[in-house]
Amino acid sequence: MKNTTKQLLLFVFIGILASCAASPERFYRERSSLSAETLCRTYDAAIKKSDLTLAGDASQELSTRLGISTNDCPALVSAQNAKIAAGIIAAAAITAVAIAASKKKHHGGGGYYPAAASNSTFDHEWDWDQFYGENGELMAACRGVQSGQFAEQWRCAGKAQSDWRWPGK
Repeated sequence: MKNTTKQLLLFVFIGILASCAASPERFYRERSSLSAETLCRTYDAAIKKSDLTLAGDASQELSTRLGISTNDCPALVSAQNAKIAAGIIAAAAITAVAIAASKKKHHGGGGYYPAAASNSTFDHEWDWDQFYGENGELMAACRGVQSGQFAEQWRCAGKAQSDWRWPGK
């Protein structure tokens, strides 16, 4: 996986962790630096646990420091959840593209594997071979005539992509 993809996944993971409700210990230790969303989540969690002291302190922090009412919390939390979901979807899409690109790079894509450099020395002629890929799409790959091994695409450059030599798909 590319470094950029890893960084994006880490960012999304940190975003998810930051969006969680603060424990009572964390709240009292970091209350002046907690985000509005974290304070809202902490307030909601405290209400569900009947911890009225923590709920009151979180509510006071929201109103005093941020000028936000607990009535604003559902909209704030919902907006943050949407951002987190978008980040997860983006990270998943980037990861899928990176994996597909990695497979294509290492395997030539579509289920064929380019010949190793040693196989290319046995071939002195190359032709296109057409076949169906993993997803059922018709693909073309360059193949060494003498060895029958798949080769780098550039070896067939300039030739028509007709499959007269290996007609079976």
